[in-house]
Amino acid sequence: MTQIVNMHQAKTSLSRLIERALAGEEIVIARNGEPLVKLVPVAKERKRRVPGRGKGKIWISPDFEFTDKEITELFEGCCEAPPRHECLLVVAARITPDTRPSERAAQRP
Repeated sequence: MTQIVNMHQAKTSLSRLIERALAGEEIVIARNGEPLVKLVPVAKERKRRVPGRGKGKIWISPDFEFTDKEITELFEGCCEAPPRHECLLVVAARITPDTRPSERAAQRP
């Protein structure tokens, strides 16, 4: 909703008008009943994305595309598994950055 405010009223209550404009209200300042300016918030300038900032910070296992049979069974329901959300907790508890799939396979009996 647009509110028209005269110049004198805008001078005396500028901070309140700014708060209302920041909240999304449209404020128009007028002189002698004639609209002159619109009070709107300034859009924040977004920083440009810099490609490659994460280079060297992410490690992907060489066997990334190969799925552990146990994990596949948990997601596809091939076994007597608890409800899906509990399966996810089990998977999250077993895979840690310290244990790669190849190391887990070596640890199994």
